[in-house]
Amino acid sequence: MAPALVWRIVLAFGAVPALSVLYLRRRMPETARYLARLTDDAEGAAAVVRQVSGEPAALLPRRDERSFSEVFARHARPIFATALLWMVFDIVAYSGTLFGPSLIAKGLGISGTTFAIGMHVFFGLPGALIAATVLIDRIGRKPLQSLGFLGAGIMLFLFASLHDAVLAMPALGFVLYGLCTLALSGPNIVSGTGILGVELAPTRVRTIGQAISVAGGRIGASITAFLFPLVFAQTGVVGAIYTMAGFSLLGAVLTALLIPETAGRSLEELNNDGGEITAEAATV
Repeated sequence: MAPALVWRIVLAFGAVPALSVLYLRRRMPETARYLARLTDDAEGAAAVVRQVSGEPAALLPRRDERSFSEVFARHARPIFATALLWMVFDIVAYSGTLFGPSLIAKGLGISGTTFAIGMHVFFGLPGALIAATVLIDRIGRKPLQSLGFLGAGIMLFLFASLHDAVLAMPALGFVLYGLCTLALSGPNIVSGTGILGVELAPTRVRTIGQAISVAGGRIGASITAFLFPLVFAQTGVVGAIYTMAGFSLLGAVLTALLIPETAGRSLEELNNDGGEITAEAATV
């Protein structure tokens, strides 16, 4: 197949997941909280609960009579905190993709593509599966993210401190970078998937809150793309990796200070978004 055709096919294929999401989302019902809290359709909310769970709802949220500005002002701090944490995560994660293959893959005698696939297969994917299926609810969001940032920071610090040894023994660099990737699975599952933006914003402001959270991540990615090469040029490899380690440790501290633990708590409890009616009353 001609290269001029191959890249067009690959580029076009990227539209398939997006179109799939649009199609599937159009077939999904609105959430019960949205129907009850914002549209005052308690009967529709009860129907959604029955459709999803197969059981009637005992309680449904009341209609939220507050204004958007009132709710947003009350919850702005955790919303912007989630954006900041996503930004820090993306700075660390995207920076790693810039230096990892260039420093390690060449020394191992493999291509950057092979290196990246190896990282995902041996460290990234197992870490994400463990974090998402075992740890996120068992130990909680804050410990998972804080310890992940801390572990990644330590690995990056060791990578920079042992830079000469890494150059002499690329396998050591592969292990250190792999453990950093494994540790970042925690922040990736918590902040990188947008969980906090959903859990820490009430129904009335959740779409805007999540948009702000996602924007924080995109700002972090942009900062990395434009500024990391400058840092790399000014400080060298070691200085750039120390900078990444610093951002990772900063992420651990900010996680501990800025957000509450959300595991095992209902959205109403987290958002002080209570007020419920019985399902029987919703059908009256």
